[in-house]
This record gives sequence, C-alpha cells and structure tokens, in this order.
Amino acid sequence: MKLHQTYVPSLLLCTVAIAGCQETTSRMCDGFHHPLAEVWTENNGLGEVRTFTDLSGNRKSYVLQSIERTSPRENIVNGSDPNRVSCLESAEYLYVESSSDMAFEFDILQRDVRADQPTEDQTVRLTFNVQNPVGTDTDMGTLIRFELDDLAFNNLLGSTDGSTNPREIEYIPQATVNNEVYADLLQHTFIDNSTRFTDGVVDEQAQWVRVLLAKDIGLLQYELLNGTVYTLTRD
Repeated sequence: MKLHQTYVPSLLLCTVAIAGCQETTSRMCDGFHHPLAEVWTENNGLGEVRTFTDLSGNRKSYVLQSIERTSPRENIVNGSDPNRVSCLESAEYLYVESSSDMAFEFDILQRDVRADQPTEDQTVRLTFNVQNPVGTDTDMGTLIRFELDDLAFNNLLGSTDGSTNPREIEYIPQATVNNEVYADLLQHTFIDNSTRFTDGVVDEQAQWVRVLLAKDIGLLQYELLNGTVYTLTRD
C-alpha cells in the first residue's frame, strides 16, 4: 500500500510540472533477516557467555552485550522499477571480555539488491572486528572479511603476500580441533606480524593474529601475537 501512496503523488507532480520531473518508486525493506547470521554467530541471546581456554588453562570469558539489526523501512529511488530498489541490511553482535576493556564483534552485511531476488541468492559478508578499547577497532578490524553465501569463494581470495598486511583467508571443509570434528570452517591468518602492534597502543590480549570460525558454532579459536591459542570451551 505504501508503494501506491508514494508512486501516485510523484505522477501528479509530473503532470503539473513536466519539465525536470523524475519518476520515483519505492519498496519496503524488511530489515535484517538473513538466516546465515544465526548460523555463524550461534548465540543464545543477550547475556550469553563464551569462554575460551589456552593450553595452560587460562580462561577468557566474553558476554554478548548487544545485538543491533537494521529495522524495516521504506527506500525510495528514481525510476519506475521497484525491483531496482536495493535494501542493504546489517547486523552487529558485540561480545565484551568480562575482565578487560576489549571485545570482538561480528558485523554481517546482507546485500538485498533487488526486490525479486530470493533471500538464498543474496550475498552475505561477515566482517570480524577486535576492539580495544571496547568500541574502537584494532588495526586488524577492517581486514577480516568472509563471504558466507559461498564458502569456497573465500579460497579464491587466497593469500595476499604482496600487500601491506599479508594474510591468508581459508575455507576448510572439515577439521579436528581439541578432538572435536567440525564442518565448514573459515580461517583468517596474518602471515607477517613483524610491524604490527609495535606502537604499544593495543593491549597484548587484543593482539589477535588468527581467528577460526565454524558453522553452527561461531568463533571457535583465536591466536595472539605471542603464540597463545585460545579455543572455545564446550562444556
């Protein structure tokens, strides 16, 4: 109904002032709703605690502090084809470490670029950010990106040895971690860390150089610059 109400006044305006008038159309954006978000964050809602343990038994606990998703809204563009009205939806899941001023966040972007495009055909990107202090991304924040709708495509992104921040992005069909078998994993590894975190601004516990995500699990493992590896504790 909103489409009709928006479209008709535009036509009436064109009738009154033909010269310089451009037709507009609109559609309702549903807000973020893509099911892959829940698959790759696998959370139990606000207040959920995720605990990671290193080989020495040291534990780090993170609390799901906030979930923010774009809400339903009306988008309007020039033209007459409502299928060309894009709806870019996003969701953010923020986990805060319980004993320090750091956090990690899943940022998921759903590219609903056409109204006649089925949800399962939409591209979905996950960006993983480490924050220190909370709310401020470390220098790795904008570099860890995975395509969720086509897992194998991540392998095509491959190694970036010649870049300023060389890294490796991998899709792993199956892997065993701490005697548990997981299917569909995504890993991001920085290859050369000789010039990273040298200014002392980022706390040692926020100096993440590798992250491993698993489907239906979320963040499974991460590695610090000093070589310490933390793995999700599954009680």
